Amino acid sequence: MIHLNSVRSYNMTLQSTNMARSPILKQLSAQQENLFPISQTGSFIIDMTLYAKTGLRGKTASKVIEQAGLALPAKPNQAIDSELATVLRLSDKEYWLLTNSENKDLPELKMSDDCYKVFCQDSHAWLSFKSPFKADVMAKLCGVDLREPAFPLGAIAQTVVAGSNAIIVHHKWDKEAVFSILCDRSVAHYLWMVMLDAMDEFNGKEDDFISLSF
Repeated sequence: MIHLNSVRSYNMTLQSTNMARSPILKQLSAQQENLFPISQTGSFIIDMTLYAKTGLRGKTASKVIEQAGLALPAKPNQAIDSELATVLRLSDKEYWLLTNSENKDLPELKMSDDCYKVFCQDSHAWLSFKSPFKADVMAKLCGVDLREPAFPLGAIAQTVVAGSNAIIVHHKWDKEAVFSILCDRSVAHYLWMVMLDAMDEFNGKEDDFISLSF
């Protein structure tokens, strides 16, 4: 089960450090809005931007990941969950790693020639979306069919969400199936708001959301 109190506590800890703050957290805190909106139907979206993520690109990227003890997805636009991390294969030569549990660091990667890091920790926001209606909600924002079996666990869509480029990953985080949406930090707050708007049809009005603000 995803423990929202632990997520909230972790984000509060990160705020007290010198790390860059999440673009969503910064704007919502200033507006005194909820950071973790939850509906009565068990649908919620969480700002995961400050959780660990990294990327690799190059001819030897797959070898670097295997040497870290991680399994490789069979082909591009697939993801594999493991105890160590979730591995995203975005192309033949590009992989991203996401932490898959609370307060867990990513495995150490020993870089080699013909391979360099992709600094997605700094460039991309990460929204985690769980809902029994997640495919229906996303259908209002994205032209890709995200229903099962068209978009099963382990599938990745590099697409456009509400007019902005994004990566959608169907995977498990802390043993629960979610859609992770990775987008440029500059559009993070915009996507957060349009997703909340899309959720209204399935989850009631905004005042049905439980406040978990700090």
